[in-house]
Amino acid sequence: MHWCRSFIYIVSLLSLLGCTTATLVQPYDERLLTGSEQFYRNAATIIEHSRSQSPVERPTVEDSNHPGHIANMDNLYAELLIDTNILLLRALANSELVDETGQRLQSKITGYIDNALPSNCDNSADDVRAEFSSLTVKNFVDLKCLVVTWQAQHEAAPGKVLTQADWSRRHLSLIRFIVAVQQAEVAKLRQTSH
Repeated sequence: MHWCRSFIYIVSLLSLLGCTTATLVQPYDERLLTGSEQFYRNAATIIEHSRSQSPVERPTVEDSNHPGHIANMDNLYAELLIDTNILLLRALANSELVDETGQRLQSKITGYIDNALPSNCDNSADDVRAEFSSLTVKNFVDLKCLVVTWQAQHEAAPGKVLTQADWSRRHLSLIRFIVAVQQAEVAKLRQTSH
């Protein structure tokens, strides 16, 4: 999510500076905007269904027959990961449009952000994120990391079952993330209309 906020700041700053001769950020992509809305719809539906299947209190023993057990939700996580991959592939499709100046600028900003804010990714995923110079791509890598983190947390939960409160917290973090992604894309749209 921190990539998204930073991206908005970059686009706003570049707008104020009047930088139009270089391609410093990926152009607005309506499919990323509508894709993130669709991802939210699918993920929120899964979260609400899962919340309704989950207990209020943490279970004390593992019961793989419980509808909220990780074994009964693997297909839902797989669905979310496929959806994040679709968005990531779309973001990658336009990443080469950022010119060398933009890549250098984004690299410096990335270093600053990485030092100031933690990522959703573990160390191995951070290595993957480092391969991309595009902040837009990194936003969607972070979205995938969020889903991977959720799955790992579910696997590690007592009884391998999350509570209703766990799912509610996930919904709030999903909303924050999608709003930030959408703000970044809308900021790019505003930049192109000036």
